[in-house]
Amino acid sequence: MDQAEHRLLERVDGAQETLVRRLRELVAIPTVNPYSGDDSAASESAGQEWIADLFTRLGARPRRVPVPHDVYERGGVIGPAGRSWQGRDNVVAEWTVGDGP
Repeated sequence: MDQAEHRLLERVDGAQETLVRRLRELVAIPTVNPYSGDDSAASESAGQEWIADLFTRLGARPRRVPVPHDVYERGGVIGPAGRSWQGRDNVVAEWTVGDGP
């Protein structure tokens, strides 16, 4: 393990309490897949908002990336037909490090 990896792991270990707390907060949000068959299925938007807000607080620029209607075909996966991906965007974030824009 090189020095950079060692420093990173030390920081992760030092943030363990915060990471566990945030993970508990996230999994407590009802974001059950609407096609799961679970009666408690809810919209995923509350989880998307939570993660976008966390990214913003951490200094990132979050954005939503819509899932393409043909995502299974693009991935070469046989998947269920007729699924709607409306409101089920992926949330991604970008951080600027150093002298970036």
